[in-house]
Amino acid sequence: MDVLTAFLQAPMKDAVWLRLPSDLPVEVYPGLRAGVFVRILRAVYGLKDAPKVYTSYFKKRVSSLG
Repeated sequence: MDVLTAFLQAPMKDAVWLRLPSDLPVEVYPGLRAGVFVRILRAVYGLKDAPKVYTSYFKKRVSSLG
């Protein structure tokens, strides 16, 4: 079974920053500007550490259930 948003459940442990692309469609993302930095709060797909962060989070959650 594949959960499309599984990684997004896990919070990032370290600060990860991303510069928004210059061709960001502002009409789709109001309030954001191209070129600014945003902090990534969750284990977003494509980040190098995302699988490790999610696996650790998942193991802790399952272990807490008993």
